[in-house]
Amino acid sequence: MRSLSITHLTTALATLTLLAPTAYAGTAVVPSAFTNAEGNSSYLITPTFSVTYQQVYASSLLTSLVPGTQLTGMRFRADGGWHALSSASYNFATFDVRIGTSTRTPGSLSATIADNLGADTIQARSGSLFWAAGSFPSDTSPSSFGPLIDFTTPYTYLGGDLLLTVSHSAGGGDTLLWDAAQGSGSAIPSRAEYRQTAGVVGSTTTTTSTNSYALVVQFETIVPTASSPEPGTLALLGLGGLLLPYGLRRRR
Repeated sequence: MRSLSITHLTTALATLTLLAPTAYAGTAVVPSAFTNAEGNSSYLITPTFSVTYQQVYASSLLTSLVPGTQLTGMRFRADGGWHALSSASYNFATFDVRIGTSTRTPGSLSATIADNLGADTIQARSGSLFWAAGSFPSDTSPSSFGPLIDFTTPYTYLGGDLLLTVSHSAGGGDTLLWDAAQGSGSAIPSRAEYRQTAGVVGSTTTTTSTNSYALVVQFETIVPTASSPEPGTLALLGLGGLLLPYGLRRRR
């Protein structure tokens, strides 16, 4: 009996490499219900002032995030119908983002920022950020998402309530309204909370709180391919498919 040739083995290994589970880039909107729907509220951002805030989303609002997904950046969108001046640009000397799970559920965040940070919290980005004029279109409802706030360190979401901690300096430009959702009509009652301290960058505490309130955020993602066959199955499929033509040729 002839042995399987090196050519067949090489081809089999190459096929298995191509069929192996991979990951793909995508996006995920949080809260998931507002992927294609306008929120019923808004968030007033005045870039001429500094701000530090925390936004927590209950895990039940994160159905668009598969556990194991890497978050590599995020985007906000203007409130629908809000027409920001197209001549405005924004230049932040500091725009810092931390992201991780929350130690406290929505509605019970501590005024002390550190008390809410889960053990997996990372500094996703720090440093300056620039938005060019016209970066936040608002001629549709919902609006298109604005420019990417990139994460220099990706965060891997493994489940649980998600907490954003953002602190940025004054950036100039015009007042903006970002899309948000709030209250019983937003499908998020008691499943989100927003806390902030206005006028302070790098604050360690927050002074005001709004329950059942959620900024609409689009995350840039790298998603694991959960539906790929197991490696053992791939091996059988790959080698079987390659050996079958070989066996048929032998019988001839």
